[in-house]
Order: sequence, then C-alpha cells, then structure tokens
Amino acid sequence: MLEQFYFNKQKILKNSQDFFSNSNSATLKIGCELEFFLLSQNLVSLENKDQVADLILDLKEKLKQNFSLIYEVEKEQGVSQVEIKTTFTPDLSSLCAELEDSKKFIKDFARQKNLIASFAAQPFKDDCGSALQFNLSLHENEKNLFVTDQNIINQTAAQLLQNTDSMMIFLAPQQEDYQRF
Repeated sequence: MLEQFYFNKQKILKNSQDFFSNSNSATLKIGCELEFFLLSQNLVSLENKDQVADLILDLKEKLKQNFSLIYEVEKEQGVSQVEIKTTFTPDLSSLCAELEDSKKFIKDFARQKNLIASFAAQPFKDDCGSALQFNLSLHENEKNLFVTDQNIINQTAAQLLQNTDSMMIFLAPQQEDYQRF
C-alpha cells in the first residue's frame, strides 16, 4: 500500500499545484533545506572538522555542477551534519525530482569517499536531528505577499497549522521519521 501511495504522491503534488495555479492569481514558490550526516563506514560522525569542511567544499562544487536549484551547501549544527539549500521555485515537481536525485548523488559521493550519507531523521540520540525544511513565498505582480500583507502570512500560517496532521504522511512517511519529533 505504501508503494502505491508513494507513486501517487507525484500525481497528488501535480494536481495540487494545478489547482492552486488555476484558482489564484498569486504564485507559490518553495525553497528547501535538506540536512544529512556524513558518516564513517562504521556509522560514526566524522570528528575531523577540516575533513568535513573539505568534503563540503568538494560536494558543493559537484552539486552546483549537476543541479540547477541547489545554491548552497554548508556545515550544519550536528557533528559532520551538512545542509543543502535550494532556490525558490514555483515548479514543485522539478523541485521534488531534484531533491530525490540529489540525495542519490550525495549517497554516491559519500560512497566514493568511503563514507555513508545518512538522511535519517535522528541518527544519534545525543546530536541534532536532520530535517527537510520548506521555505514558502507567495508572489503577485513580482511582490512577495508574505512581506507586504501581514494578514496573508497569518492566514497561511494558521492553515498550515490546521492541516499539519493530514500532511504528516507526506512529511514523515516512515515510522523512524517520528524519532526526531
């Protein structure tokens, strides 16, 4: 059943994006921040800060060469934790595809360095968890409505909070995802 649901997520996303586009004059744009850990083969964080910094520089260069939406790769708070950031885009299907492809790319990159890239929500009980953060903006006539209209951002935040429960299957589809919460 979960496999069928996963397949349908792309269809649901496209239908939602089409519905929003057809019922609004505003354009929704989303950017993401995706966190993960680079680990040794025995699943331990890399303690050497210079090694982590060098890996991040190398990864940043390679990701920027291969992915159009990724604009930043930087050290995150956790030991050997990394974050990639995407630009804002109205094309959510492309954003999702690029995130999925970049995760595969990062795992291959780590494997080539004899490391493991872990996207687990909470790989260590005594360190930061990893997340996928969504950054939203709503544009009309080249203006970000979240900046120009406090009522719109308040209504959007209220709707996101009201609908969080029904979105959780998309945001945390695996049982282990809830360890972070």
